[in-house]
Amino acid sequence: MGRKSDLSEAVKFRIVYLHKEGKTQIFIAKEVKCSEASVSRVLREYSNNKCFQNKHFKSCRKPVTSTRDERQLKKIVKKHRFRSVRYLQRKLKEKGINVSKSTTLRRLRKLGFRSCVPKVKPLLSRTQKAARVRWCKQRLFGGQDDWKKVLFSDESMFCVSHGHQGIRVWRLKQEAYIKECLKRSVKFASSVLVWGCMTAEGPGRLCIVSTTVNSDVYQEIFENFMIPSAEDLCDDDFLFQQDLASCHTSKSTTKWLKEKDITVLPWLANSPDLNPIENLWGIMKKRLQEVAPTDKK
Repeated sequence: MGRKSDLSEAVKFRIVYLHKEGKTQIFIAKEVKCSEASVSRVLREYSNNKCFQNKHFKSCRKPVTSTRDERQLKKIVKKHRFRSVRYLQRKLKEKGINVSKSTTLRRLRKLGFRSCVPKVKPLLSRTQKAARVRWCKQRLFGGQDDWKKVLFSDESMFCVSHGHQGIRVWRLKQEAYIKECLKRSVKFASSVLVWGCMTAEGPGRLCIVSTTVNSDVYQEIFENFMIPSAEDLCDDDFLFQQDLASCHTSKSTTKWLKEKDITVLPWLANSPDLNPIENLWGIMKKRLQEVAPTDKK
């Protein structure tokens, strides 16, 4: 299949369709298994005639939406990014553009929009953003050696209930209700609170907390886990990082840290993404999901 006369109407239609999708002539030639010259001739023929002399060639049909309609859709999407296709279709109808849900979805894809899982970031006020910029600028020229002195710490909750497996399952149509394909719903999810710390040298000791964390419990964690970790990983002049939880900044905890001569790194409110230990928690939770534990033990 190399010459133009050898190409069927279906292949010609495929060539034009891929061309409209933005594919290159080299890609199209490989896709339909013909020469690049044949692809070029078909596209030239289509450009001159706008449609082939075949009543079954559907690309001749006039589009139901105009360029102006697509601009309207683009404005609506940018204003309502978290709404459904059905909602966007209704908004188009209010503008006098009557199209189906499937047509709305096709136009969205043509405009380059895709439905994706949104990225997550902390919600910061203008004051918090300005404080974050100042904080980063103050530590911009410290160098890597200064960050090697920091002992980062944090608590994280790990869910171990079997009902917390992924939201998708691979199954056949008739396997919808078999035991292996069901997602269990757990009324009281079993979870474990873990305190941990890390430096540039590696992770410190891990503490599984079985009670509510107040100032007294937090200071016990310091005594039994934080200080031994600092002795293993840091020099005497290390900086201790913690967030601004109430038990972290209470008077008794602040006094305890001063008595032990431990310097605390100034920290910002609502800034979990500045703490590199969050990446470590993410790795641990991913591995925990692969193991799929059924109880706390």
